[in-house]
Amino acid sequence: CFRLISANMPKSCVVLKCLSSGRDRDKKFYRFPTLDQRGVKSLAMSQTRQDAWIKALNRADFFPNQYKHAVVCDLHFESGKAALSDMQNVDWIPTYNLGYKVTPMQPVDEENSQSPSCFQSGADERLKSDDPESNKDEERSNETNESTQPDFDLASMAYEGATESMNVDLQSNKQSVE
Repeated sequence: CFRLISANMPKSCVVLKCLSSGRDRDKKFYRFPTLDQRGVKSLAMSQTRQDAWIKALNRADFFPNQYKHAVVCDLHFESGKAALSDMQNVDWIPTYNLGYKVTPMQPVDEENSQSPSCFQSGADERLKSDDPESNKDEERSNETNESTQPDFDLASMAYEGATESMNVDLQSNKQSVE
């Protein structure tokens, strides 16, 4: 389920680089989604939502034993509050100020695009600096950027995953009844 946390509970936002804590009186905190066991459909939807929040948070150090006490503050939702059951709502999952950059995909201009063979021939090596130290910095920068940029579209992933898992669960439920 999903609940607003009362003001007197100790808390700090689990989003990367977010410094919101219980000391901020104006802040609202929302619990990390838990699994709703009240039915097949609600279980599928809550599992999909929990998975979407995990992907949105993009934290390697966030484990299932922490979900129960994890909170996300209002800074990470467009309207300032999480939307519980409306999967089409942008606030179904945290999407703002997530502590990492999401780079939108750019359309490829086929006429001006280079063939992959130019990269295989080592043409990209010519773009690097002759200074070995700057090459190390560039490699570190590329590693950092790759590890902090999710390779998914949160909204479509959440919607597709929920509808797919609900359909599978409903079909298996029908088969078990028959």
